[in-house]
Amino acid sequence: MDFSNIKGIEIPEGIVKQITDADNNILWQKASPQPQYIQDGLVAWFDAENNTGTGHASNVKVWKNLVGNGYDAQTNDTVNGMNFESNYIQFTSYSTRAPVFRYNVPTDGLTFEVVCIATSPIGSSQAPLISNFSGIGYGLQNASFTSGIGMTINTGSWQDMNIVFTNDWNTNKIYTITGTYDNTTMKGYADGVKLSYNTVGGQARSDYSELVIFGAKTSNMSLLSGKVYCVRCYNRALTEEEVAYNRAIDLSRFGT
Repeated sequence: MDFSNIKGIEIPEGIVKQITDADNNILWQKASPQPQYIQDGLVAWFDAENNTGTGHASNVKVWKNLVGNGYDAQTNDTVNGMNFESNYIQFTSYSTRAPVFRYNVPTDGLTFEVVCIATSPIGSSQAPLISNFSGIGYGLQNASFTSGIGMTINTGSWQDMNIVFTNDWNTNKIYTITGTYDNTTMKGYADGVKLSYNTVGGQARSDYSELVIFGAKTSNMSLLSGKVYCVRCYNRALTEEEVAYNRAIDLSRFGT
């Protein structure tokens, strides 16, 4: 059937599960039931399995924020969409381009959670998982000065905290990496278990007050070599119990 002149198709609920092209690339598939992550303070939730908000598509220019606040991730205009597999987005090379979304600088603390595989866990420069670094900022990153995957926050000066050391990182494993900050203490978790903390004090600061960039950044930093399955951002610090709760959902969805 020739669909070249068709601008849209209404799909009856429950009948069609997946649409592929002639090369078996997934153009759209029905999303699994929405997992119930902690909702209190959730301001951004990007899920590669449901990257359109109504299912999955392989080539899109907008990654839907499932919170529904309109702050969707969009690629740079020079990028021809984002290439997704069935439940992750693949990063394989260096780039200065990245998806961006609005995220007002939180006044009461913050939490970043990234479900990912880093196939090359340490490089010669910084490779942010999720950040808004530019002069000052905050985020999770893979960097030599944190000896692996860590959290960095600027509150007037730079504060770094390692979460998973390079020698402990399994490049074949899907991790849930969590960094929280309550304006006093940074805490780092891997797979729901607290591994590190750093007492800092002061509100997180950024030159980019409304942009968070994951996968890369706007200047010369490496792109994460690996896969990102899910990204969640909160405008408060989750408790240890809440971090463990979210991780349990990730484990049921993605495995170890």
